[in-house]
Amino acid sequence: MKYAYILFGFLLVLCVSCETPQSQFENSGSLSYNGTAYALKSARLKHYKDTTTGDNRFQLVLCSSTMSYLDEKMSGYGELLCITIATESNQLVPQTYESNSGQIVLAESYLLHISSDKKDTVKTEFSTGSLQVLQSEHGQKYTFTLDSTVRVTGSYEGSVTYSHDIDGVQVGSLVVGDSIIPLQRGDLMFWGSIFGSQLHYYEFYFYSCNLRYNDAGAIKQGVMFVVGLQSENGTLPTEGVYPISRKNEAQTALYGHRDGNANWGTYWMEYLSSVAHQKAYVMRDSVAFSRTNDVYEFKFNCTDQLNNAITGTYHSDFNLMDVR
Repeated sequence: MKYAYILFGFLLVLCVSCETPQSQFENSGSLSYNGTAYALKSARLKHYKDTTTGDNRFQLVLCSSTMSYLDEKMSGYGELLCITIATESNQLVPQTYESNSGQIVLAESYLLHISSDKKDTVKTEFSTGSLQVLQSEHGQKYTFTLDSTVRVTGSYEGSVTYSHDIDGVQVGSLVVGDSIIPLQRGDLMFWGSIFGSQLHYYEFYFYSCNLRYNDAGAIKQGVMFVVGLQSENGTLPTEGVYPISRKNEAQTALYGHRDGNANWGTYWMEYLSSVAHQKAYVMRDSVAFSRTNDVYEFKFNCTDQLNNAITGTYHSDFNLMDVR
């Protein structure tokens, strides 16, 4: 149940990767070239930064009904259209994007055709093109015209799976052993009185700047450091020093441990390919924080079960998630 809440919070608050639901409406669209039309049934929009210029890039991928593109992995057969847009904005705002103004990156835009037996793949690149982006009552609407040796036209309307491949702004750092991990803005989860009627439990989630999520909203890359604080204050935890403790007592940081299928207390995990390939529970020493309005100043000085010294600081507010 704990991670059902956490996943729900990730999807609502972080929106790092989510699909917009469309009630009573099925995704629709078509792609036409060489006199044949192909039904489009899914769309994916990835936001990332150009490694050379630092400009925003949006990669729109449209798939025919016989193909899927989940977590940037292609399966099936049929048509896949990729259109890459360059823009100064950090959003793909509704307007018409043209290749002649450099808004459509032709070198990163193409059409793939994979035969039904998956033995033949044909890639078509473009010399000119345009993409119109609109918002509709059913989600997003894209209308496109792209030219090469053939003309590719069509439109798509419906839900879009979004993914963000951009590092967060650094607001602190965490040192685990010899590893220095830049931290971005985190989450604060209110659990309420789950370890005693007079004791309130708060979980602070600290994330590495390079954190990434898969299409299901779970972490696929990066470091997550969780600090579980126990306090008599039911509004917010009281400022001060919190020693790591195995007991359920006020003004303590709960030691890291596993209870059933859930991790509790203070611990860290490093993810690769959606798997926590390294993790450790924090067993001793302390964490401390002060607060000015909504901004927290954390100082870490603790030790995990692998005898790694964990130090660092954090200076920012948090995304708030109340699951009481």
